[in-house]
Amino acid sequence: MKIDIKVYADLRDKVNIIPKPGIGEPIQVDVSLNETIRDVLNKINLTEENIAIIFVNGVHQSLDYQIVEEDKIALFSPVGGG
Repeated sequence: MKIDIKVYADLRDKVNIIPKPGIGEPIQVDVSLNETIRDVLNKINLTEENIAIIFVNGVHQSLDYQIVEEDKIALFSPVGGG
């Protein structure tokens, strides 16, 4: 099944998708039944350290959330600064 993932801030530059997604453009990723957010991160070349916030269908979720068909995932990196 395919799911849509939106990556924000510097995550767009870190994913291994060609061409890189534009601002606000989703990435479509093929996933299998019982895969988790953690599994998807591996597929798009992101690490757990890259991710601070995960939303699935507008609800905060963990890396262990099991993906279902038509989920919409948004990933946000930690905020840097000083």
